[in-house]
Amino acid sequence: MKKVLGIMFTLLLAVTLVACKEDPKPPVGGLTDADYVAAAKTALSLGSEEQIKNVINDIDLPLKNGQGEAEVAVTWAVTTGTAIQVDGAKGKVTRPESGSDDAEVVLTATLKKGEATDTKAFNLVVLALVETDKFDTIALAIEHIEDENLGKGYIFTLKSVTVIGQQRDGYFISDGTHSLYVHGGTKQDVGKTGEFATELDIYYDAYQLIGGSSSFAGNTTNKTEAEIKAMVASTSKDVAFFQAEVPAQGTIANLADVKQDMNYMGFFKKDFYVYVDPKIKSDQHDLVLLDASEDAGTEKFIQVYYKSTDFEALKTLAKDGARKITIYANTQEIRDNLGNASPVSESGNMNVLRVVVLYYEVELTDADKAAVVEGDIKAEHALNPHFVKEGTELAILNHTDDTVDSIVWDFKDAQDTNNALIDLTNKKVVTVPETEKTVKLTYTITKGSVVVTGDINVIVGLPTVITEGYLAAINAAELTHYVTFEGNITAIKGEKYTDYFFVEGEERVQVYGLSQEQRDTVDAAIAA
Repeated sequence: MKKVLGIMFTLLLAVTLVACKEDPKPPVGGLTDADYVAAAKTALSLGSEEQIKNVINDIDLPLKNGQGEAEVAVTWAVTTGTAIQVDGAKGKVTRPESGSDDAEVVLTATLKKGEATDTKAFNLVVLALVETDKFDTIALAIEHIEDENLGKGYIFTLKSVTVIGQQRDGYFISDGTHSLYVHGGTKQDVGKTGEFATELDIYYDAYQLIGGSSSFAGNTTNKTEAEIKAMVASTSKDVAFFQAEVPAQGTIANLADVKQDMNYMGFFKKDFYVYVDPKIKSDQHDLVLLDASEDAGTEKFIQVYYKSTDFEALKTLAKDGARKITIYANTQEIRDNLGNASPVSESGNMNVLRVVVLYYEVELTDADKAAVVEGDIKAEHALNPHFVKEGTELAILNHTDDTVDSIVWDFKDAQDTNNALIDLTNKKVVTVPETEKTVKLTYTITKGSVVVTGDINVIVGLPTVITEGYLAAINAAELTHYVTFEGNITAIKGEKYTDYFFVEGEERVQVYGLSQEQRDTVDAAIAA
């Protein structure tokens, strides 16, 4: 049964339904270095109390706190314990062996600005490995899971797997024959290889793993990209699987059988025509792969999952028509009745196989290279178009790519007074007004004789504060950027593990993409 509870907190929402959280803003103006250090000490964090008392993966160690005038340098040292070692901006974790006690570690941060300095200690607990069933292969693990009728929450260990690639919300592991998706948690580096402790999840009837409960144990090694690509030769599904199981018009006839096969998923390489299908309504679902051995106009297709890291780059390469490209991909899921995406169904729904592109190979022209960089810039900007803190670095202006000769930024209108909000030279926000303002920027990308220009709008300013009626405003598309809501929020936990619904009267909105800390906050309130 779903539980409903009013919870009190401030939430920053975008109309993309992705929740964001700003760090505390340190004071600026007329303060000493000691004041800045004191503010940074208060703001410095390694996560919630629950997170730092249950460490299983490497942790990020910030090397600065604050922005602009308020920036304070941070260095780290282990003052007690051996289960964490400082390596630059990472705390490398080695979990105690199973049967051992959890390891207590004290990490001490030294904060310094000018002559002012202070320290802050963090008491962490690195959890010992849990004695679990260990399997030589993914296939043997899944055979055991099915024979014993085990389900979501089963904890086990795979003796040797490699991280073969990532998507926006997680990563894929492979034992050289089968592969599985790991959702959420700390992303592991591509190529990392070793013993892997994990927890089972089931999503859209396919097995996957819970990232927050997954970690490498003991010594690890690293595979190169070439070694990872070579692993496709021994995958469980050859290309015939995709041709046989995805008949015309993307409708999967034997859906139940295919979903069972998806429990093993598959890492594969194949030449496809990459195509942006104008008949598909949603720009998140219109990038498809057509069998390169058939006519490029065929209706048989596989869908590229929009959270693939190269999604926008591939769309750019295919913008002028089908483009033959060698694709390395991993199957993501079979999606039932995917809404607003069908080129054939009157209802606008279809069953579709979705894959994540991990690598691709194609000979690029200078125009291709410039266009791909432009697509990357647009995709990066779409994730963070709005800035609410003075001194914030405008990362998009630092976008670099050695495949092009140069990327130059300028103001679209030199006379626009809003230009003063941004320092193009230092690539930072100078002033944050009380209301949202738009700064119009242009970019010029040069590669050889090819010149590509375009523009983006950067929003600077404090978001509107709403105390009631926020869901109605979002659903009516009246909010174009961000909104801060302050007050009681009624939260419903959905059936899927990442789903939450905030409810207000007859209105409701799904919130997807909360950080682990935000999910913990909502879960604790609902459980109470």
